[in-house]
Amino acid sequence: MSRPPEPTSADFATWRRLLRLARNATSDPAAPCGDLAKAERKAKRATLLGPESASNPFIRLVRLSRQYAASTVRQRRELSPQLIEVCDLVEIRLKGATGGEDAEAPPARRHRADLDG
Repeated sequence: MSRPPEPTSADFATWRRLLRLARNATSDPAAPCGDLAKAERKAKRATLLGPESASNPFIRLVRLSRQYAASTVRQRRELSPQLIEVCDLVEIRLKGATGGEDAEAPPARRHRADLDG
């Protein structure tokens, strides 16, 4: 049995962006959610942290974000507590996986001895 691939810095950035947009969307349910929907579509192609199961908070974030973006304002108000809870879980997992680095920090550059001397 092979191990699942490790997330790249681009995957982490994708998850952080979806997390940020989902949190922002819950603060104003009447606001347009086009960016949230776009981030959700990109995140569902990103590498997951953890096993692929319905209980994985990253999968739950994608599904709730999709549902939230397609909902009416009234439905968004009802979904907001669930989305906030999942955002909290994803944030904890991201901080644990990245050693608590800042969510907006640019990815670290790798030193290349063959190019940089």
